[in-house]
Amino acid sequence: MGAVFAKDLKPMIRVFEEAAKSVKAENEAARTAGSPLFCAPKKYRMNAEQFIAEFSRIPKERRQVQSVRDAWREIVIRRFPC
Repeated sequence: MGAVFAKDLKPMIRVFEEAAKSVKAENEAARTAGSPLFCAPKKYRMNAEQFIAEFSRIPKERRQVQSVRDAWREIVIRRFPC
């Protein structure tokens, strides 16, 4: 039974990883330009519960049309302000 869920999770995990990489690259470019989007510690992790809690703070109307990348961007900016 767990293997069935594992197959479903892998593509979703890749989407989140790509979103995080993209936002990190955007932040590095902004940092180089002199105004970073967020100031997170070098290594930070959010578990699923933390992400869901942060994601649920985004208004429902925006969640329904927002990409995972945009949601992640909003979450890290809110969580790690400069």
